[in-house]
Amino acid sequence: MPAISVGYSEKNRELLAGVGLDGYCHAAATLDLELLKEQLTELESRCLTVQPALAEATQAFAQQVHAQFDEISTMLLPTSEWPVSPKGADMKDESAGQMSTRDNNASGARKLYKRDFWAVENRNYTEPHYRMQKAARLLNRIAAGRRLTLLDIGCGPATLARLLHPNIEYCGIDIAIQEPRDNLIETDFLDEPIGFRGRKFDLIIAQGVWEYVGPHQDRKLAEIRPILEADGIFLTSYVNFGHRDKRIYLPYSNVQPTEEFLRSLRRRFTVDAYFPTSYHWVGREPRHRALKAIEMPVTIKVPVAHRRLAVEYFFRCTALR
Repeated sequence: MPAISVGYSEKNRELLAGVGLDGYCHAAATLDLELLKEQLTELESRCLTVQPALAEATQAFAQQVHAQFDEISTMLLPTSEWPVSPKGADMKDESAGQMSTRDNNASGARKLYKRDFWAVENRNYTEPHYRMQKAARLLNRIAAGRRLTLLDIGCGPATLARLLHPNIEYCGIDIAIQEPRDNLIETDFLDEPIGFRGRKFDLIIAQGVWEYVGPHQDRKLAEIRPILEADGIFLTSYVNFGHRDKRIYLPYSNVQPTEEFLRSLRRRFTVDAYFPTSYHWVGREPRHRALKAIEMPVTIKVPVAHRRLAVEYFFRCTALR
């Protein structure tokens, strides 16, 4: 049903004039209710002809807006230096983070950030961000009340543990542990083999990790396979660098197309499913409560659209047999 505007701003009149409905814009201060009823009835009677024209005009407006944003971005930020949160997280203050570039691998940046960096950076993750919340939801559903063990690789301040059901025994490893506990081990797992006191785990998760491992991705994936139980599940994430609004955080040292990451995974695991963490027009996870609620249960890949709108992907894997 085509809309009728009732408001205080002249921009409403200009917008409706652009779609041929300038006579249907009313000033709230002088609203004529009888005229409003007549117009509503009249539009209902010819909605089949008005709606296609309205949809076409709206699409044209949207294209103009996107073109304007691209032009402004090029003028103001010629190197596409967007502030982007690390680990794909939903930070409260993105401006506090490092700047991003369009392709830091192409520029030769291969620096691997060590403990001094992560000891500070990890403090941004004491509260669970969107992707972590969705990961916890997936893990709790996989466990389905069973008593299972879990290893969190790159656990940061172990915030994920607070979101898991008590039937899941949580252990974590990270380069910078904030508060030492018996179930947490501080280790630089790029220099040392991935493991936890010789144990095997029913569930292993590595979220927001692979973008930072430089050339070590295949070797680290190979180290995970032996510590996963035969019927265990490995859940991991990776940024979609094919997104229409690709954003590359400065410390990223391992930027590649999703297909290449998949090939690496499949050399060690069976990828049972992969799907977007969220769909978003801009290259970051949703922030608004309503959008989070809509995206949280979604575990499907929308054909074609996911390649350009998926912010990151979750990959659910089992041991390669």
